[in-house]
Amino acid sequence: MPNNNYEPTEQDRKTVERMASYGIKVDEICQCLINPHTNEPISRQTAYKYFRQELNVGMTKANLKVAESLFKSAVDRENVTAQIWWTKSRMGWSETNKLDHGGEIKISWDAMDQAIEKYENGE
Repeated sequence: MPNNNYEPTEQDRKTVERMASYGIKVDEICQCLINPHTNEPISRQTAYKYFRQELNVGMTKANLKVAESLFKSAVDRENVTAQIWWTKSRMGWSETNKLDHGGEIKISWDAMDQAIEKYENGE
């Protein structure tokens, strides 16, 4: 009986982490990893068995790199667009004005009738 056990290499681990960091789905990552014992892509179950850590941290590490780059751009290079994005997304700032239209509106129907009557009479 052939040995179908998958044995991940260090290069496989790096590949999985990099692909996960780019947002590639697990099923698609599996298609890129060939089990040398079967010459078939590994299964989703095998991916989670051997690459749980790489799949879990790949996207977080990518987010860290993007956040660092954005922060450096906003602070070191004084990139106004990056500064505006940071204040909106991280600090909750906004460009919109909020108007409160609370309270009651009371309409005097007698006054409305008088106004219509004056309009109709050409006054």
